[in-house]
Amino acid sequence: MEAPILTKHDNEAGGGGDGFTTANATSPLDASVAAAAPLMATATSSRAPDGQSTTGGGGYTWNDTHFNQTEGIIAVFDFDYNKVSKRARADAAPRLPPPAVENWCDPPAHTSPHLPTQIIDFDWDRTRCCYAMCPVVPLVSAPCCVPCFAKSNIMWTTRAMHVAVHQDGIKFVNDHHKTWCGLTCTDKGKNSKTVPFDKLTDCDVQEPAGAAVCCFVPNVLSTVIVDTASSGGADPNSGIVRHELNLRGLVDPHGFKKCVWDCKRSAVNLRGGSEGIPIPMAGAGGMEMDRGVTEHTALLSEIRDELKVQTKLLQEAASAGSAP
Repeated sequence: MEAPILTKHDNEAGGGGDGFTTANATSPLDASVAAAAPLMATATSSRAPDGQSTTGGGGYTWNDTHFNQTEGIIAVFDFDYNKVSKRARADAAPRLPPPAVENWCDPPAHTSPHLPTQIIDFDWDRTRCCYAMCPVVPLVSAPCCVPCFAKSNIMWTTRAMHVAVHQDGIKFVNDHHKTWCGLTCTDKGKNSKTVPFDKLTDCDVQEPAGAAVCCFVPNVLSTVIVDTASSGGADPNSGIVRHELNLRGLVDPHGFKKCVWDCKRSAVNLRGGSEGIPIPMAGAGGMEMDRGVTEHTALLSEIRDELKVQTKLLQEAASAGSAP
């Protein structure tokens, strides 16, 4: 049975709507593209004005406006660096009923609520705790005003982080921001990284547990770990495990994980375009894939030609042996 697939058309020629019409798919890859069509539609959706939430395909909503002018964005995921008062944080905590008596042996659902947390507050509490435990550090660095600008550096670094799911892969941006004492000469430039879906080997959420500094600052930030074939191993010198991306403090880490795996399974970066015709993936990954397909096709053609020649020689030898 043929699976329905959504293919893109010209809105002016084909009518209104979101620019997709229904066609028939003849392969599992086409069916996977049909599943990704709602996410792909987000890439061409209009952006909300600054200060308002943007809602994309799949029900994802975000407030980060950094990617407003970037084409091909499927969903943007906010880091929890917005200032929230303790009162607002308490009001936002889910008030769940206690577990039923008959399910007393099961772990209660409210033991680890995903409350709004602050990256800035967490890092600042950890820094203050380190200063209190080792007062020599702030005293030695006081002439350079390091303690005075410690919280400002945390704020500058944290608010420079932005992440989005793009149709080419996971796009992480560390924007231009101030460092040290905030002078222009100490600014750090913008850098970005894109992890293609076809290179992705792992994307999982590490839940917070324990304490960051002894028993004084509890860990409250979830971490999303993204790995590729070239990452995930320990550094031979330091022994530290290297990850392609380490996203700490996302507001919706599980939503990010689900969106990434949905895009990978649906091959969003491998298919798309008009009339359901395959298009090459943008970037170096697409060029490598096209080159690999061409090389395999040429090799198979050579093998076919060689088999034809060998078959012809065997047929001629058989005919000569059977002749009187």
